[in-house]
Amino acid sequence: MICANSLPIKQESRFGSLYDMIADQFLFMPTLILAIIAGCFDRTDGLVFWNPYLYAVPAFLGGVVTMAGIVIYLIKRRKKDFKFPTPTKVAKLNYWFWLVPLILAILNIGPDILLAILMYMALVSTILTFYSYLKKGSYVFTD
Repeated sequence: MICANSLPIKQESRFGSLYDMIADQFLFMPTLILAIIAGCFDRTDGLVFWNPYLYAVPAFLGGVVTMAGIVIYLIKRRKKDFKFPTPTKVAKLNYWFWLVPLILAILNIGPDILLAILMYMALVSTILTFYSYLKKGSYVFTD
């Protein structure tokens, strides 16, 4: 939506936030599984320890924890209304740290070392995101 002075209006809803997070997981995870099965990450063998699992397992765990947090939030919200923790800046960037290596691997773009570096960056970003969510949204699991 554009207001009179042509600046976009920031609109947020609880449903939109939840839907966005769920859609991200349902689009990313099957694509990652198919890319691994197709051998798209084979070109980083020798550059990434436990290739491609060092990249994929944290992504899957992040997805599982995200979905668990949403389910727990929806269950607890039935008894007590409280705000859903909005994603931190690190969390918003994290999806791109997962997505870019996946795209490069599928399309076979760029040098192997670049893909390997991006896979390691995805691991670091996932760890930072996990910490930021625990710090900001732990009340979802504890209240």
